Amino acid sequence: MDNQVKNLSLQFFYQFSRLEFALKANGYIKTIGHIKRVEPDWDRFVYNIKADFKASNFQIKDSLQYYFNNPPKVLIQKDNTLSWHQFPRDAARTVENIFIFIRRIKDNLFCGDITEGRQFAAPCNDIMLLEHGIAIMDYVAEIYPKLKNTSPQE
Repeated sequence: MDNQVKNLSLQFFYQFSRLEFALKANGYIKTIGHIKRVEPDWDRFVYNIKADFKASNFQIKDSLQYYFNNPPKVLIQKDNTLSWHQFPRDAARTVENIFIFIRRIKDNLFCGDITEGRQFAAPCNDIMLLEHGIAIMDYVAEIYPKLKNTSPQE
């Protein structure tokens, strides 16, 4: 992995983790299990921002277009073998899918080191996917300042 991809990956992780924390801190949460572990409620967040996001997304039009034309792959198991599956390019061009793609990129950055002793390269080194994901997350923080100004309590 070259330095540009490493730096963009770190920036993407930073932006993603801040956004996830901000969602939780602003009440976009769902609890899991008997200990009520908290996870961000992406579905409710997207539902609540959908109209505003669509109405004002001209600033990130290129990023959205890139994601719809080049969606990130997803890791699947087929016939007991792991492989990368391409999301259909003719899938609905929805706000929901944009945030699925951003979460998938985060997941893909974690995949790909070693599987059963073999190198298994993840398709996460697409510089454009990382750059556009960062732009989209920056945009979300910009149009929803409540999310931008949230910091964790220690």
